[in-house]
Order: sequence, then structure tokens, then C-alpha cells
Amino acid sequence: MIYKKAKLTEKRNIPANPCRGMLQLFYHKAGEDWSYEEARACLVKDESLILLETDLSGYKNKKPDEASLNEIAKIIDFFTENNKDVILRPVYDNKGHALISEPSDYGILKDHLYALCRIIRDKNIFVIQGLMIGNWGEMHGSRYTGDRYLKELYAILKDNTGDEVFYAVRCPYHYRILTGGGIDRRLGLFDDAILSSETDMGTFAPEGHTDTGDSHLPLSREAELDFETLVCGYAPNGGEAVYGDGYVKTVSQRDIISVFRRMRLTYLNRLYDRKIIDIWENEKCTLPGLWKGDSFLEYIKDHLGYRLIIRKSMARMIRYSKGTRRLRITVQIQNTGFAPVYIKNSVFIIFKGPETIKCETQWDLGDIGREDLNDTKEYESIIDIPREKGKYDLYICAHKTIDRKPVYFANSDGQEQIKLGTVKI
Repeated sequence: MIYKKAKLTEKRNIPANPCRGMLQLFYHKAGEDWSYEEARACLVKDESLILLETDLSGYKNKKPDEASLNEIAKIIDFFTENNKDVILRPVYDNKGHALISEPSDYGILKDHLYALCRIIRDKNIFVIQGLMIGNWGEMHGSRYTGDRYLKELYAILKDNTGDEVFYAVRCPYHYRILTGGGIDRRLGLFDDAILSSETDMGTFAPEGHTDTGDSHLPLSREAELDFETLVCGYAPNGGEAVYGDGYVKTVSQRDIISVFRRMRLTYLNRLYDRKIIDIWENEKCTLPGLWKGDSFLEYIKDHLGYRLIIRKSMARMIRYSKGTRRLRITVQIQNTGFAPVYIKNSVFIIFKGPETIKCETQWDLGDIGREDLNDTKEYESIIDIPREKGKYDLYICAHKTIDRKPVYFANSDGQEQIKLGTVKI
């Protein structure tokens, strides 16, 4: 048997992969009409994510009616049917006045959360951000930020939504309150003040801070970034980059990328803050590689979440006494993105000749980069092949298990299947 490897090179403009990248915001106030035209305007062609912000403030003193709940479900269905992965943020406030907008009766707040869970339980939602409370839904400025409230609201959410959804809280100290210092593999973070200041507007403690061991207080920037690296190996982190006081202009491109890697940054709001987005768009990338001299924003966009590159492949024949012919396939895949693959995925090896054989492997692409980004992992699979002599092409493809959206490798020119090589028997 002769195996001739295909030339595998990294490409820039691969199609949008699921559950990662830049996102568009769609705001809806429960109980009010929403526009299909405005929703369609949020369907950015080369992006897979939508942030649906659902405002329940109109029901602060009563239960939402079924018609209003069904409209929320219809919006989620609209974006799902248009191949968008939904990040849901239920809020009472989008102006920084949570104490005015939230229910004064905690029982009503819980009723709202139960009702929301009921309509989204069977929906294809990637992440639920926050616990409905706080200014802008960011879990501060609320009467319900005590440990008892946070733990109870999170328990309601986890017990009444699907097994595939991830959750996210605003700050690492919120995470520690909910988990008691442990790791919850469904819980991640969201940061709506990325690079806004040395502290990301209170996400981290100020310089010179001495850790007191109080789980209700942030740790230093370095300590919290180490924490994010650990816990967001299992669940995503994302949010908004903010110009703030201009802190971003004091940080090099290399340091920005280092922060994003330590955060395990999977998604960024494409519209807010335009000042910082425009700075990155107009800056030339100084980092080595395919993006050097191009827009720095393009480098960031292409590395949000996972970026999977097939580096090497090998095929070896295995013979058995009964004449069964099998092929041992070995493939090396590298993840050069900022984060691991969090979604459940299915990987297939395809053997094309006079007949086509498609074999599902047991590989999990989420294994690459969970502990060490830029990691390369070697996968192996054994498949039965035809006994007839001939020339056969070997391909690989992958998709998101739950809805079969393609997961494109960065060797792709837009094809779902990547040729690994040719087997001549």
C-alpha cells in the first residue's frame, strides 16, 4: 500500500464556525412587538452568533402572559432557523437602573425565571448570560446579589434548562460564590468591560491589592486571569471590549492576544464599543503569520474561540488472517484559537473510491487546547476498507452534533471535507 499525503496549508477566510466569533445584538422588550425586518438585519453572513437580550421589566409586578413568552420563543426559533447560535441574556434593566426596573417581590422574579426556563428548555441555546439581575443584567446594582439569591437563581436555571446549554456569570468572584471554589463544567464567564481599564471596571482588583481570602471580592488581574484560564477550559468566556479611559492604547498587540488567550475568549460584541473596534480595524497587525500587515481586528476575529488546523496525516494497512483489510488512520490537529471547542462534535473519516465509506470516529475536538492552547493532539481510528485494488481518496469532516452545522478546519477553502491524502492499494 502507498499513501500519498495531501498538501495541508492554513487558510485565512474559512466559513463561519458554530458557537464562536463576533456577535450581533438583538434587543426585545417582552410584551412589545418585534420586527422581522430588524431581526433579519442582524443576520450577518459570515458570523454564527446572536446575542438576544430579552427585557422583562414590563412585568416587574406580574407574571408574563403566555403570548409574550411565546414571542420570545419565536425570536429564538427565528435565529435558529437562520443558522445562528443564540446567546440569551434575560434582563430587567438596560439603562443602569436595576433597582427601579427589577421586581420588588423576589417571588415574582423567581416566577419569571421558571416561566422563561419553560419556554427555552428545548431550544438550541449556546449560553445564558447572567441571572436576570443587576444593571444591564451584569449582576451588580441589584437588591438580589446576596449569596442566597445568586445560588437559588442559578439552581433554578440549571434544573430547568437543557443539558447542552452553558451559563455565564459576570465576574470570577460570582463564579466562586456559586461553586464554593470548585469547577462547574457548564458555567463560564462574560466580561462586558474587556480592556476598559487595568481592572476591567471592577472585574479585577486594583494594582497593589492584597488578597484577603474573601470570596466576595475580586483578586488581582494576574490571579483572575489564571482563574479564567482554568475554569474556561470547560465553558466559554466572552463579552464586550470597551475603550474606557484609553487603557487599551497602553497595551501591545502581543499583550492583548495574551490576555484573550488567558481568558479563553470565544466571542465579542461587534457593535460595542465601536471606538475600540475601529482602533483594531485600522491598526496593522504586527504579529507574525498570515495576518501580518493586515488589520489587527481580522487577526482577533479569526482566533476567537477555536481555530482547528490539520497538521499531518498518516495511513497504514492492517492485515488479518481471514483476509479482512483495515486501515489505521492517524491525524494531527492543532487548535490555534483563543479557546477550546465547547460544543459536542462528531468527526468522520471518508474513504472515496468506487464506493464511499464514511466512518464516524470517537474523536472529541474539545480535547485540543483545554489545558494548553496551541496544543496539537494526535487522533487515531481504524476503518474497514474494500479488498479490491485501486486508488482511494481519504477525507475528514466534522460537524456540531446537535444540529449538524459544519465545523470547518482552517485548511478549508470553503469545503466541509478536507482531503488528507490518497491511498493506492
